[in-house]
Amino acid sequence: MMDHPDTAQCYSNLGLVYGELGQYEKAHEHLHHALELDRNTNPSLQNCATRFNNLGTVYYKQKHFDEAKQHYEQALKLRMQCLPATHDHIAQSYSNIGAVLYVKGDYTGAYDSFIKAFEIKSTSLPSQHPSMAITINNIARVLVGQGLYEKAIP
Repeated sequence: MMDHPDTAQCYSNLGLVYGELGQYEKAHEHLHHALELDRNTNPSLQNCATRFNNLGTVYYKQKHFDEAKQHYEQALKLRMQCLPATHDHIAQSYSNIGAVLYVKGDYTGAYDSFIKAFEIKSTSLPSQHPSMAITINNIARVLVGQGLYEKAIP
C-alpha cells in the first residue's frame, strides 16, 4: 500500500489540511513523508514540485518566509524541467515567490516575479480569467508599496 502512487497524494492532502488547521508540525510531517514517497516510489518531477510548493505554503502560513521562498524556488526549478514554459503551475510558482518577496519588502523582486507570472498567464488564460485579475492586483499592490500610484492604475 505504501508504494501505491496515490499514497503520497493522500499524505500531501493530509498535510495541507493540517496546515489549514494551524497544526504545522503535523503538516510538515505529512508533506515531507509525501515527498519521500514520491522520491522513492514515483519519482515524478511534477509531483515533487507540488510537494515543495505545498511545503512552501505551510512555511508561508507560519511566516517563515525564507524557508517558504526556498521551497517555492525548488518547486519552480522542478516545474521548469518538466512542464512547458507557459504552464500555469510555473506562473503559480512565480506568484508564490512574488508574494514572499512582497511581504519581505523586496518590491523590485516581487514586481519581477509577478510580471513573469502575468506574462505566462497572458499566453495561456483568457483575459477575463480570475487568476489574471489576482495577478494584476498583485502587481498593483507592489506599485502602491513603491509609491508609484499612477502606474498602479490599469
